[in-house]
Amino acid sequence: MSELVRALSLHHEIHLVTNKGKPHSVGNASARLCKSLDPEELPDADVIIINIDTVLGERVTSLPETKGKPIFYFQGYGVPNSPMVISNLKRRKPVIACSRWLAAEAQKYGSPARYVGHGLDRKIFYVDPNVIRRDYRVVMMTHPVDWKGTADGVQALSQVRHQFPQVEVQLFGTLDTGFSTEFVEAPSRSVVGAIMRKATIFVCSSWEEGFGMPGLEAIACGSALVTTDTKGGRDYAIHRETALVSPPRNPEALAENILKLLDDRLMRERFYYNGIQLVTSQYPSWEDAAAIFWEAILDLVDKH
Repeated sequence: MSELVRALSLHHEIHLVTNKGKPHSVGNASARLCKSLDPEELPDADVIIINIDTVLGERVTSLPETKGKPIFYFQGYGVPNSPMVISNLKRRKPVIACSRWLAAEAQKYGSPARYVGHGLDRKIFYVDPNVIRRDYRVVMMTHPVDWKGTADGVQALSQVRHQFPQVEVQLFGTLDTGFSTEFVEAPSRSVVGAIMRKATIFVCSSWEEGFGMPGLEAIACGSALVTTDTKGGRDYAIHRETALVSPPRNPEALAENILKLLDDRLMRERFYYNGIQLVTSQYPSWEDAAAIFWEAILDLVDKH
């Protein structure tokens, strides 16, 4: 969310409020630590935007009008079918969702919702024609949280390596599984972009994602995408058009799609051209995405 806040703060007065940890500024946005949600501790505002996975939904939505019109920002359930998120959706307050699936979920519970897609940092995630992309290099991001599907992804890659021994596997992220000797721990975003530009195939193995930025970023870097059906990723991972998609928690199906794409250069090229066209037409810069986000705020405030 930091990219969105940074872009919004270029043209609007933004205050970041947290009740734990050390607050830090993002862009031109100020930050403060509030030990409670007492109105006197909070700045006056036109709008107050709350991540929907909060236990404070009832408290925030009952603040005085001077603290801002409440709008929930829906980026995912955090864990599948989170009761906390569902409880906040049932409050039927305005919602901005980062994927079409989440917007439909909010509407299912009676919340007025707007879909506003993420932006893309094209200074980091882009195709470099000077980078040599080897034919059989597969990249995957790791994470210690179970529902990110790292164990499923590693199991699939193990099957791929057994059947296709010439494959090169590189992993990066916050969990060293020991599977690949090429592991980059918690790389910077610029390093992630460089890794993706060298990948023949990028693998996503999550059980569910509110959106799933890494898959989109990999497409923007020219990688062919093999992913599970994360629901949120349906906005860009279109089966046999921009990606090969398999059911979550099914390593065998994931491995089958990786092998299929490794063996089909023409399919990889089709995904490349279709993917770049999709990214260019549907995902603007963060600055432009922030302008669309602001228009959605104004529309929700005006109508609700």
